[in-house]
Amino acid sequence: MTVVIGRLRGVIRGHLRHWRAGILPSNRLNDCAKRKMTASANDSDLRTVLDAAVPLPSNDKEGRSPVQTTNDKIMKKDNLFNEPINKQFEFDEKVAAVFDDMIDRSVPFYKENLELIVKVLQKRLKPGMRLVDLGCSTGALLIETARRVRLDIELIGIDNAPAMIETAKKKAAAMECGIDFRCVDLMAYDFGPCDIVVANYTLQFIRPLIRHKAVQKIYDALKPGGLFLCSEKVLMEDKWLDRAIIEIYYDYKKSKGYSETQIVRKREALENVLVPYTIEENRKMFLESGFKSVDTVFQWANFATFAASKR
Repeated sequence: MTVVIGRLRGVIRGHLRHWRAGILPSNRLNDCAKRKMTASANDSDLRTVLDAAVPLPSNDKEGRSPVQTTNDKIMKKDNLFNEPINKQFEFDEKVAAVFDDMIDRSVPFYKENLELIVKVLQKRLKPGMRLVDLGCSTGALLIETARRVRLDIELIGIDNAPAMIETAKKKAAAMECGIDFRCVDLMAYDFGPCDIVVANYTLQFIRPLIRHKAVQKIYDALKPGGLFLCSEKVLMEDKWLDRAIIEIYYDYKKSKGYSETQIVRKREALENVLVPYTIEENRKMFLESGFKSVDTVFQWANFATFAASKR
């Protein structure tokens, strides 16, 4: 009996370590959990790993398992703007520590859009292909892609924020994913040739004066027939509608637990740091860089995802 209890404690400790990292390796799921997944592991939902995790004995008064009661503890909560911040927004250690919660609560349908992109990648990727994620942040997209696409492919994550890359490396190591994360400036680094480039909410942080050059560099790095997937915050063409959408977006953030003060402080910190374009301005920039087609594959109000194909 003592041996069994000791082994059980070891299993529990292992699960808790991965929950604290925000991830749980697929090989730690029991048969019941696997049955709760979809028919193919490659088609599982982004939340499957947590939703189908092996439940531990519950300490919750309502009878919920620790998987349910600790979901909010997996990611550190974003409270960065509870206090005034006397500097422009930057992806430093404090932001990296809460980034997963920040983007999940700040970008509407973030998980659903990530799911869509991963499914597109599943259909596109072939053995030997090279996928580069520019502005990879904490590595969510690449880790999920590595978990689902069981092919001999090269996955590279690029970000110029050391704290983001460090977090991404830790998450990938815990998931035993073979991903090459590099802390470099995409404008100064040669990341080609590649088959697919992804840039989720990255171009909006590149100064407008050089943004077109960044897109041109992406186009040049892609092989013929290559694909560029890009998510951005966008402006509306109509000024009244743009203001109305911004108000609706702020209401969304309030519904996710952000206070009016936090919203205002973050907006001020991001001023002249995050500079969005309209959908048409983005399309024009992609086409002028040489892409033969640009499609909008996802949009919620002032957030959109584009797919641009190279000739």
